[in-house]
Amino acid sequence: MFAIEKERATLTMFYNAANGSGWSSNGWLDTGTSLCTWYGITCDSTGNVQEINIQNDNLSGTIS
Repeated sequence: MFAIEKERATLTMFYNAANGSGWSSNGWLDTGTSLCTWYGITCDSTGNVQEINIQNDNLSGTIS
């Protein structure tokens, strides 16, 4: 599995664990777009996720 595919899988698990469908600013899980365009995601110049900033967005749940 390529690094970006692993990142997408990890972010999808995070989304599901943190009640992503209830977030104020949704838009994750769009498989047709780059992870770098997802709300609150910052990537480096090679397209790898560097930061997740989704505070105050109605997250809930347990993150392992």
